[in-house]
Amino acid sequence: MKDRKRFARSFLAGVGALLALGGAAAAQTQWAAPTQPAAPKKSVARVNEWPKRIQLGDTTVLLDAPQVESFEGTKLKARGTARFQRADAEPAVASLWYNADVEIDRDRRVVTLASVNVPRLQLPGASPAKQQRLAARLGPVITRHRLTLPLDDVLAGAKLAARRDAAPPKLGTDPPKILFEPQPAVLVIFDGAPRFRAVEGTPFERALNTPFLVLHDPRSNAYYLDGGTMWFRARDAAGPWTKADDVPREAVQIARRDLEDAGIADDEIEKAAQSREKRVPKILVGTEPTELIVSDGPPQWRPEVEGELETMSNTEGDVFRTVSDGRLWLVLSGRWYWSNATAGPWTYVSPDDLPASFRRIPADSEKAAVLTFVPGTAPARDALRDANTPRTAAVRRSDAHVEVTYDGEPKFEAVPGSRVEYALNTPESVLRIRGRYYVCDQGVWFSGDAPVGPWRVADSIPDDDIQRIPPESPVYNTRFATVYDSTPDVVYVAYTPAYLGSYPYYGTVVFGKGWF
Repeated sequence: MKDRKRFARSFLAGVGALLALGGAAAAQTQWAAPTQPAAPKKSVARVNEWPKRIQLGDTTVLLDAPQVESFEGTKLKARGTARFQRADAEPAVASLWYNADVEIDRDRRVVTLASVNVPRLQLPGASPAKQQRLAARLGPVITRHRLTLPLDDVLAGAKLAARRDAAPPKLGTDPPKILFEPQPAVLVIFDGAPRFRAVEGTPFERALNTPFLVLHDPRSNAYYLDGGTMWFRARDAAGPWTKADDVPREAVQIARRDLEDAGIADDEIEKAAQSREKRVPKILVGTEPTELIVSDGPPQWRPEVEGELETMSNTEGDVFRTVSDGRLWLVLSGRWYWSNATAGPWTYVSPDDLPASFRRIPADSEKAAVLTFVPGTAPARDALRDANTPRTAAVRRSDAHVEVTYDGEPKFEAVPGSRVEYALNTPESVLRIRGRYYVCDQGVWFSGDAPVGPWRVADSIPDDDIQRIPPESPVYNTRFATVYDSTPDVVYVAYTPAYLGSYPYYGTVVFGKGWF
């Protein structure tokens, strides 16, 4: 039900946009970014007054919030970035390492950097002697400013630091099936062969393994697809699908009930319907990992980096062509692929092997968003910093609750290479570890003596066991949520964006684990 509610709103917002003039890219990223848990409602990222601005002679230095490497007693080690800005020069970005003595205020939950030493600084293009001089000058200047960090960020950062420095996980990078369509089109994805179950109180059966509303009417052996602003009909779930002008009343009622369950008001539905073009899209059906790129007619190209790189101008997909060899390049869920033709075959490219021309895409380009997935660029650095920054929350024990429901009796399956078992027949992340049960819900851990609870907020979790869960496992994301502190009334928890499916990967970030 949770997935259905979440999808109903995104479907209204997204699928109708495919019908807009210009032909948007219908990127069905189910293969690479499977349904992730909702962002933890209890975990609200703290707002810090960073970057900090300090003056170093005639140079303005912007310090980004440091990422903690270790925290023992009052000794803090961290690393971060500094942007050096002078009126007569281009800004430069340096990496620096901190050793600091700190003062801790547990009532305010604040850490003050009382004495700071910068033992190491890396500034591309600067001589070793200049880097040493800058490091030596920065320490005393930072000390005078008595900069502060939230204690929760420091504790959580120290707890998660070892994972940040570990080798990137072996995520899936095999290319999906990639389709190019020169006309409005929608890709309907099933997880394998379509499976249906009766809808109680109606004559219809509903497809279980797709986020789309696909209904089967056994009376006429007809299939109906809710397209948001129009309906489609077929004799088989695999198609071909055509626009349906006469749709059974019960099917419309099921669709309406879904939208009501998702909290979408009638005026939202009507407004969305009126704002979209009424061209009938082509319906494509996939039962394997598939991506769809829609263009408004045959591919058209415009310069992106003069003489080096072109972009397809009549699609909202991120499709490029290198001028020197005519290769096509495509980024999907942060992963790069190349081919000699739109028909493929497509080959994965590690982000650090991209042609240098991608780093020269202008920051004001319509395609500048892809710079997030190009190592060495400012957006990629920002994305990496964000991906490594823990989100923290103080969870009051008396307010935290979780409900776990199973489809039948609880069933568990072992996670290869670990002592962890996970529940197969519930949408919640329920783990059985050495005879005890744990639930990770919205970044908060609960524990219990039985698979049905009762559940209590966990003061600690068997981290060593959880850290052995491999990327192929459906509960891999639980590795990135932790407990870092507690009191009799409050448990302090943290997660990094990997919990929601955003993973640091070879100088950039990718979305999803890469398995369907």
